[in-house]
Amino acid sequence: MRTIIASFLLLLAASAAEAQNTISDVLQSVAQNNRSLQANAQLTKALREGAYVGNYLQNPSVQYDYLFGSPSSLGKSGELTVSQAFDFPTVYSNKNKL
Repeated sequence: MRTIIASFLLLLAASAAEAQNTISDVLQSVAQNNRSLQANAQLTKALREGAYVGNYLQNPSVQYDYLFGSPSSLGKSGELTVSQAFDFPTVYSNKNKL
């Protein structure tokens, strides 16, 4: 009778030990339920996307100036200027590293 009870308790203890979660399940549950981890993940995502937003060139500037006066003495009576501002190339490469 004693062996039957001992074997039953051993079987019951083994089934209880098997029902515990693995480490990866526990870590996944912590990551899903921890608000500070979720907030940090969203902050990191926002900072990465913000770095890519400034990676494009700004709109070009187009300007036309009409020069008043006698065309014979001035030559051309208008001037068209197109300009584009951009950062030094290492700025773009450093933003891509983020």
